[in-house]
Amino acid sequence: MNSIIKNVGLVALGGFIGTSLREFVSHTVSSFAGVPLACAPSHASSAGALGQVHEGFAWGFITGATVNPWYLLIVNLLGALVLGAIVGGLFDLDVSDRLILGTGLCGSFTTYGSLMMLPAGLAVFSLSSVLLSVLWCVLILVAGFGFALLGFKFGMAFAGSAGPQLDVSEDDSALPEDAIFIEPDTSDNGEVTR
Repeated sequence: MNSIIKNVGLVALGGFIGTSLREFVSHTVSSFAGVPLACAPSHASSAGALGQVHEGFAWGFITGATVNPWYLLIVNLLGALVLGAIVGGLFDLDVSDRLILGTGLCGSFTTYGSLMMLPAGLAVFSLSSVLLSVLWCVLILVAGFGFALLGFKFGMAFAGSAGPQLDVSEDDSALPEDAIFIEPDTSDNGEVTR
């Protein structure tokens, strides 16, 4: 039970840092672009349409977007790249460090929920806004896969000869009976080949 509490605490610490960094990026992108941070309609407004939001305002050419797609692109691609490098073995991390940096920091820095709010949270529904927001989502997901793969390959290339390591020495009871472990093939000169 103590290890569960410790692990949750480590993830929470990383999550605090990742969420704080994401908020910093959000404010930085909004300040750089000279646009309001949030574009959500004001429900307290009697005007109704877009409340305090400038009518016709568009982020990434999406009129009525409540989420900045540029911010989503930045945090999700950067988070995927870093997580790929971590999983690829770029840093020699123990389990605690992986929980803080991978699960906590990268998990909270990236944002799936806000990505889905891009098309779902449109303040102005039009065919072009819906299509553009869905295209942004597809772009971010596909590019995110590419960045994760790039980070993973980068991590593998600079991780040393062994690459990422899976430590199952403590408890392998959760592994399937037919799990196959591939040991690195070492040549006579001691170098690891893949």
